[in-house]
Amino acid sequence: MTERVLFSNSRKLSLVGLLSVVDSEKIVVFAHGFTGDKYEHGRFIRIAQVLNAAGISTLLFDFSGSGESDDDLLLVKNQVDDLSCALDFVQEKGFSRIGLYGHSLGGLVCFYSDLSQIKTIVASAPVCAQTSSYEKKRMDKYVLVDGMYERHRSDDVRKVIRISPELFVEREQVDQESLLQNVSCPVFIIHGKADDAVPFENSMSAMQYLSSDSELLPVDDMTHDTYADYDFVLGRIVSWYNTHI
Repeated sequence: MTERVLFSNSRKLSLVGLLSVVDSEKIVVFAHGFTGDKYEHGRFIRIAQVLNAAGISTLLFDFSGSGESDDDLLLVKNQVDDLSCALDFVQEKGFSRIGLYGHSLGGLVCFYSDLSQIKTIVASAPVCAQTSSYEKKRMDKYVLVDGMYERHRSDDVRKVIRISPELFVEREQVDQESLLQNVSCPVFIIHGKADDAVPFENSMSAMQYLSSDSELLPVDDMTHDTYADYDFVLGRIVSWYNTHI
Protein backbone atom coordinates (compact mmCIF):
# COMPACT_ATOMS: atom_id res chain seq x y z
CA MET A 1 0.00 0.00 0.00
CA THR A 2 1.32 3.44 -0.95
CA GLU A 3 0.34 6.49 1.05
CA ARG A 4 1.22 10.17 0.90
CA VAL A 5 3.04 11.16 4.08
CA LEU A 6 4.21 14.38 5.71
CA PHE A 7 7.06 14.86 8.15
CA SER A 8 9.19 17.83 9.20
CA ASN A 9 12.87 18.63 8.98
CA SER A 10 14.79 20.28 11.82
CA ARG A 11 13.93 23.68 10.36
CA LYS A 12 10.19 22.94 10.86
CA LEU A 13 9.54 22.72 7.12
CA SER A 14 7.11 20.08 5.89
CA LEU A 15 8.46 17.39 3.57
CA VAL A 16 6.14 15.35 1.34
CA GLY A 17 6.76 11.69 0.62
CA LEU A 18 5.32 8.47 -0.76
CA LEU A 19 5.59 5.56 1.66
CA SER A 20 5.01 2.05 0.30
CA VAL A 21 4.90 -0.57 3.05
CA VAL A 22 5.31 -4.24 2.11
CA ASP A 23 7.71 -5.27 4.89
CA SER A 24 7.68 -4.09 8.50
CA GLU A 25 11.48 -4.09 8.89
CA LYS A 26 13.22 -3.52 5.51
CA ILE A 27 13.00 -0.18 3.72
CA VAL A 28 14.92 1.84 1.14
CA VAL A 29 14.85 5.65 1.42
CA PHE A 30 15.44 7.53 -1.84
CA ALA A 31 17.38 10.80 -2.27
CA HIS A 32 16.64 12.56 -5.56
CA GLY A 33 19.00 14.59 -7.71
CA PHE A 34 19.65 18.31 -8.17
CA THR A 35 16.41 20.21 -8.98
CA GLY A 36 14.63 16.84 -9.13
CA ASP A 37 11.81 15.46 -7.01
CA LYS A 38 10.54 12.23 -5.50
CA TYR A 39 9.36 10.92 -8.86
CA GLU A 40 12.53 11.65 -10.86
CA HIS A 41 10.38 11.66 -14.01
CA GLY A 42 9.05 8.20 -13.16
CA ARG A 43 12.46 6.60 -12.65
CA PHE A 44 12.25 6.42 -8.85
CA ILE A 45 8.71 5.08 -9.16
CA ARG A 46 9.91 2.24 -11.37
CA ILE A 47 12.74 1.28 -9.02
CA ALA A 48 10.41 1.48 -6.01
CA GLN A 49 7.89 -0.78 -7.73
CA VAL A 50 10.43 -3.54 -8.38
CA LEU A 51 11.66 -3.28 -4.78
CA ASN A 52 8.09 -3.46 -3.46
CA ALA A 53 7.46 -6.52 -5.62
CA ALA A 54 10.55 -8.07 -4.04
CA GLY A 55 9.21 -7.45 -0.54
CA ILE A 56 11.12 -4.26 0.33
CA SER A 57 9.30 -1.13 1.52
CA THR A 58 10.24 2.29 0.10
CA LEU A 59 10.09 5.98 0.97
CA LEU A 60 10.37 8.55 -1.82
CA PHE A 61 10.30 12.19 -0.68
CA ASP A 62 10.91 15.72 -1.89
CA PHE A 63 13.77 17.66 -0.37
CA SER A 64 12.79 21.08 0.95
CA GLY A 65 12.48 23.56 -1.90
CA SER A 66 11.68 20.68 -4.27
CA GLY A 67 8.49 19.05 -5.50
CA GLU A 68 5.59 19.40 -3.07
CA SER A 69 7.67 20.11 0.04
CA ASP A 70 7.83 23.53 1.67
CA ASP A 71 9.76 26.35 0.02
CA ASP A 72 13.46 26.56 0.75
CA LEU A 73 16.77 27.36 -0.93
CA LEU A 74 18.54 24.34 -2.40
CA LEU A 75 21.68 23.58 -0.38
CA VAL A 76 23.47 20.28 0.14
CA LYS A 77 23.61 20.81 3.90
CA ASN A 78 19.84 21.39 3.97
CA GLN A 79 19.27 18.17 2.05
CA VAL A 80 21.52 16.23 4.43
CA ASP A 81 19.29 17.49 7.25
CA ASP A 82 16.16 16.52 5.28
CA LEU A 83 17.47 13.00 4.74
CA SER A 84 18.35 12.67 8.42
CA CYS A 85 14.77 13.58 9.32
CA ALA A 86 13.45 11.09 6.73
CA LEU A 87 15.51 8.39 8.43
CA ASP A 88 14.11 9.41 11.82
CA PHE A 89 10.63 9.18 10.30
CA VAL A 90 11.03 5.61 9.04
CA GLN A 91 12.66 4.50 12.29
CA GLU A 92 9.70 5.91 14.20
CA LYS A 93 7.53 3.79 11.90
CA GLY A 94 9.39 0.72 13.16
CA PHE A 95 11.79 0.05 10.27
CA SER A 96 15.13 -1.26 11.50
CA ARG A 97 16.87 -2.50 8.34
CA ILE A 98 17.42 0.60 6.22
CA GLY A 99 19.11 1.13 2.88
CA LEU A 100 19.59 4.30 0.86
CA TYR A 101 19.26 5.01 -2.85
CA GLY A 102 20.78 8.24 -4.14
CA HIS A 103 20.89 9.60 -7.67
CA SER A 104 23.45 12.20 -8.76
CA LEU A 105 23.51 14.96 -6.10
CA GLY A 106 21.33 12.67 -3.98
CA GLY A 107 24.28 10.31 -3.87
CA LEU A 108 26.44 13.06 -2.39
CA VAL A 109 23.74 13.74 0.20
CA CYS A 110 23.75 10.04 1.15
CA PHE A 111 27.54 9.98 1.51
CA TYR A 112 27.50 13.06 3.76
CA SER A 113 24.81 11.61 6.03
CA ASP A 114 25.09 9.81 9.36
CA LEU A 115 25.29 6.21 8.17
CA SER A 116 25.50 4.52 11.55
CA GLN A 117 22.07 2.89 11.09
CA ILE A 118 22.36 2.30 7.33
CA LYS A 119 22.94 -1.20 5.98
CA THR A 120 23.91 -0.23 2.43
CA ILE A 121 23.80 2.47 -0.25
CA VAL A 122 22.95 2.12 -3.94
CA ALA A 123 23.96 5.18 -5.93
CA SER A 124 23.41 5.94 -9.61
CA ALA A 125 25.87 8.42 -11.14
CA PRO A 126 26.67 9.85 -7.71
CA VAL A 127 28.36 13.19 -7.22
CA CYS A 128 31.43 12.15 -5.24
CA ALA A 129 34.37 14.25 -6.41
CA GLN A 130 35.49 17.81 -6.90
CA THR A 131 34.50 19.69 -10.02
CA SER A 132 35.59 23.06 -11.37
CA SER A 133 33.45 25.77 -12.96
CA TYR A 134 30.25 23.94 -11.94
CA GLU A 135 28.34 27.21 -11.78
CA LYS A 136 29.54 28.51 -15.14
CA LYS A 137 28.60 25.27 -16.91
CA ARG A 138 24.96 25.70 -15.88
CA MET A 139 24.42 29.44 -16.11
CA ASP A 140 22.19 29.12 -19.17
CA LYS A 141 19.61 27.18 -17.12
CA TYR A 142 19.22 29.77 -14.35
CA VAL A 143 18.24 33.38 -13.80
CA LEU A 144 19.68 35.47 -10.98
CA VAL A 145 17.00 37.07 -8.77
CA ASP A 146 17.92 38.99 -5.60
CA GLY A 147 21.25 37.20 -5.32
CA MET A 148 19.75 33.72 -5.67
CA TYR A 149 19.52 31.50 -8.72
CA GLU A 150 16.16 30.38 -10.03
CA ARG A 151 15.38 27.53 -12.38
CA HIS A 152 12.01 27.77 -14.09
CA ARG A 153 10.33 24.53 -15.18
CA SER A 154 6.97 24.16 -16.87
CA ASP A 155 6.76 20.37 -16.72
CA ASP A 156 6.99 19.79 -12.95
CA VAL A 157 4.87 20.31 -9.85
CA ARG A 158 7.24 23.06 -8.68
CA LYS A 159 7.53 25.72 -11.35
CA VAL A 160 10.34 27.74 -9.75
CA ILE A 161 13.28 26.21 -7.90
CA ARG A 162 15.47 28.60 -5.89
CA ILE A 163 19.15 27.74 -5.50
CA SER A 164 21.63 29.31 -3.11
CA PRO A 165 24.97 30.23 -4.73
CA GLU A 166 26.53 28.40 -1.77
CA LEU A 167 25.38 25.11 -3.27
CA PHE A 168 27.75 25.56 -6.18
CA VAL A 169 30.58 26.13 -3.72
CA GLU A 170 29.55 22.97 -1.83
CA ARG A 171 29.61 21.08 -5.11
CA GLU A 172 32.99 22.41 -6.22
CA GLN A 173 34.71 21.71 -2.92
CA VAL A 174 33.89 18.01 -2.58
CA ASP A 175 36.99 16.10 -1.42
CA GLN A 176 36.51 12.50 -2.46
CA GLU A 177 38.83 10.89 0.06
CA SER A 178 37.45 12.71 3.10
CA LEU A 179 33.88 12.26 1.82
CA LEU A 180 34.13 8.49 1.46
CA GLN A 181 36.57 7.46 4.17
CA ASN A 182 33.79 7.35 6.75
CA VAL A 183 31.38 5.36 4.55
CA SER A 184 31.79 1.92 6.08
CA CYS A 185 28.67 0.22 4.70
CA PRO A 186 28.82 -1.57 1.33
CA VAL A 187 28.05 0.68 -1.64
CA PHE A 188 26.77 -0.37 -5.06
CA ILE A 189 27.46 2.31 -7.69
CA ILE A 190 25.75 2.24 -11.09
CA HIS A 191 27.31 4.59 -13.63
CA GLY A 192 26.96 4.93 -17.37
CA LYS A 193 30.03 5.47 -19.49
CA ALA A 194 27.95 7.81 -21.69
CA ASP A 195 27.15 10.13 -18.75
CA ASP A 196 27.93 13.72 -19.71
CA ALA A 197 26.81 15.27 -16.40
CA VAL A 198 28.82 13.36 -13.77
CA PRO A 199 32.04 11.78 -15.06
CA PHE A 200 32.19 7.99 -14.93
CA GLU A 201 35.83 8.31 -13.84
CA ASN A 202 34.69 9.82 -10.53
CA SER A 203 32.95 6.58 -9.61
CA MET A 204 35.98 4.56 -10.69
CA SER A 205 38.25 6.53 -8.37
CA ALA A 206 35.69 6.32 -5.55
CA MET A 207 36.12 2.56 -5.31
CA GLN A 208 39.57 2.88 -3.72
CA TYR A 209 38.01 4.57 -0.68
CA LEU A 210 34.97 2.31 -0.24
CA SER A 211 34.75 -1.01 1.58
CA SER A 212 36.06 -4.14 -0.12
CA ASP A 213 32.53 -5.49 -0.50
CA SER A 214 31.42 -2.44 -2.50
CA GLU A 215 30.92 -2.74 -6.25
CA LEU A 216 30.84 -0.57 -9.38
CA LEU A 217 28.55 -1.54 -12.25
CA PRO A 218 29.62 0.26 -15.46
CA VAL A 219 27.07 0.39 -18.29
CA ASP A 220 28.48 1.31 -21.70
CA ASP A 221 25.58 3.21 -23.28
CA MET A 222 23.87 4.52 -20.14
CA THR A 223 23.47 8.29 -19.88
CA HIS A 224 22.94 10.31 -16.70
CA ASP A 225 19.19 9.81 -16.58
CA THR A 226 18.59 6.36 -18.10
CA TYR A 227 19.53 4.31 -15.04
CA ALA A 228 16.01 2.88 -14.65
CA ASP A 229 15.65 1.88 -18.32
CA TYR A 230 17.63 -1.36 -18.08
CA ASP A 231 15.93 -4.47 -16.73
CA PHE A 232 19.24 -6.09 -15.85
CA VAL A 233 20.19 -3.01 -13.79
CA LEU A 234 16.88 -3.17 -11.92
CA GLY A 235 17.53 -6.84 -11.26
CA ARG A 236 20.98 -6.08 -9.86
CA ILE A 237 19.52 -3.39 -7.60
CA VAL A 238 16.96 -5.82 -6.15
CA SER A 239 19.61 -8.51 -5.69
CA TRP A 240 21.94 -6.05 -3.94
CA TYR A 241 19.33 -4.91 -1.45
CA ASN A 242 18.16 -8.48 -0.80
CA THR A 243 21.73 -9.40 0.07
CA HIS A 244 22.73 -6.33 2.08
CA ILE A 245 19.66 -5.09 3.95
